[in-house]
Parts: sequence; C-alpha cells; structure tokens
Amino acid sequence: MNNTLRAGLLFKREPFFRGVNDRDQLRRVASVLGSTGLNQYKGKCDIQQQEEEEEEEEEEEEEEEGEEGPLPREPWSSFINDKNRHLCSPEALDLLDGLLRYDQSERLSAADAMKHSFHIAGRREGGRGGGGGGVREGGREGEEKE
Repeated sequence: MNNTLRAGLLFKREPFFRGVNDRDQLRRVASVLGSTGLNQYKGKCDIQQQEEEEEEEEEEEEEEEGEEGPLPREPWSSFINDKNRHLCSPEALDLLDGLLRYDQSERLSAADAMKHSFHIAGRREGGRGGGGGGVREGGREGEEKE
C-alpha cells in the first residue's frame, strides 16, 4: 500500500497531501514531515539543479521558512480527531512514522513493515492491526523527537 494512502486512510483525510501541482505537493509534505528533514535528504543525495532552479528553490525556501525558520515536523497526534481516533493506535502511528520518511534508507522496508507490532497486534486480535485509543507523539522506538 502506498504510504501516503495509508496516512489518508488512517486519518480519514484523502488525499493526505492534497497538492495542486508538484511544488505545492512537496510544500505540503514538508509542512508535515518538516523542511529540515527534506533539506538534509537533498544534501545527502547531493541533488544538483540548474542555476535558475536553485535560485527559485532558495526563494521558495525563504517563503516556506519565513521569519520563523524551518518548518517543524508535525506530531501525528495533531491529525487525530473524533472521526479517526479509533484507528490511531500507538502501533498504527509508529508504523506510519516508519513509512513516511524522505530518505528511503531510513524508511521501513516492506518486510520490516510486515513484522511491525501493528500487524502482530492485529493478528493477535483477529483484526487489521493495533487497537484503538492511545496516541504516541511522533518518532520511532529508540529515536529522539526532532
């Protein structure tokens, strides 16, 4: 399953990143995952662009960051409401957090995702994974919050 589709289903907000074009789509992703992570990923991959694109990107980053600095990563709990709370178990949020990463080397593999506690809990309960209820503030196990 596409990871953004999983987010849309979990939070009952489809599509989860509703952009009007590619640039707007990326802005919306950065507004959730944070612009710092995006910039780190771009630096790690040594993404090169033509001079005019770089200038345009710098202008966009200034607009995105504004006077307040980089966009922070939104905690998954900020997307929970009365209509989706029953779907947002700590396991479901942790799985989503492991899947929605800029850097594919940090993203859970399909095999690791299938071994995630969300799916194990679902098999124990005879359902689709993780119970309802609790919420954990972003970050994977053993990982500090940004």
